[in-house]
Amino acid sequence: MTDALFNSIVQSGYKEMMVNGEYEGYHFFFDAVRHIVNAVLFIDADKYRDKFISAIKLEMKDKLEAQGINVHYMEVILVNSKRASYVEEMFVARQACADNSFTWIFDEAINELIIYENQTEDFYGLKNILENVKSIEMGKEETENPAKISNPIDNIKALPKVTSILVLINVVTFILCTFTGTLLYNKGGVGLSLLTSPYEYYRVITSMFLHANIAHLFGNMVNLFFLGEIIEKKIGPWWFLGLYFVSGIVGTVATFISEVITDTPVIVIGASGAVFGLFGILLTLVLFKEIRMSTMPIARVVVIILFMVLEGFSYTDVAVWAHVGGLFGGILYGMVYYLLSKNKGEESYEN
Repeated sequence: MTDALFNSIVQSGYKEMMVNGEYEGYHFFFDAVRHIVNAVLFIDADKYRDKFISAIKLEMKDKLEAQGINVHYMEVILVNSKRASYVEEMFVARQACADNSFTWIFDEAINELIIYENQTEDFYGLKNILENVKSIEMGKEETENPAKISNPIDNIKALPKVTSILVLINVVTFILCTFTGTLLYNKGGVGLSLLTSPYEYYRVITSMFLHANIAHLFGNMVNLFFLGEIIEKKIGPWWFLGLYFVSGIVGTVATFISEVITDTPVIVIGASGAVFGLFGILLTLVLFKEIRMSTMPIARVVVIILFMVLEGFSYTDVAVWAHVGGLFGGILYGMVYYLLSKNKGEESYEN
């Protein structure tokens, strides 16, 4: 579908600017008329970085204006409604539209142009070019291609891998617990009173995959899967795997501290610390605009997190300090990710 889009752009008189691998997901086209250059940037939603784009625009502007050439910019964010990451892609695209009126959205799956009310209505005839892509492709499909049937295997492959594996491990472990009684709980739960030797420290990890009942499991797995899909897509599978364990461990350590302060021994199980780590990193990434959620502004994210934490204090059988610890573990993890990815992005752009 993207080939058809870009072919239409070129056939309409635009020239494509060749770029290297550092600009993966970015496609540049320009149309020069005397002392004016109309530049169109097509950007994959999952590659969108506002600071990176601003740096590109500034560099092009400085170089061209030094030659007496004015440059006009238009951004088109590419999304795909058939991908599992479509919800997150639309979050990014909508926020980009909110930040810049010269931004449109183009759905590659159905070749449909999306223009919101506050966006510019046209850009030197570009609107007509993009809207014609759909009619051209529909004509080709009717004459050349039979009806396509969704492949279940493709749908499975589209699932977030690490998130799906973690959910599966938690579910399978819970099923095993129903057949083994208290055996796995006794061997896998964690608390300061159980760490009688270094050989017992494995409990810090195993406790993160045990759940007391189906409601406990269901609540954690729903949050893990749906938040995990967004966050794993953003930070990558290995960073996400680290997030799960770091947040869970920090949550457990917070519980140990509460045990010492209150002098009350507890036994902790559940993935709640790790799950609250997802909320923590979500807060960080939304704050730094690494994840753009136009329908979920930062204030609403904060209110949801506070509500969930405070709700935990209303129950006596909830390890609320694991929630708090996991939350702060996720926030700190998100800051580390942001700083490292930012430095890497700046270094790539300078190169």
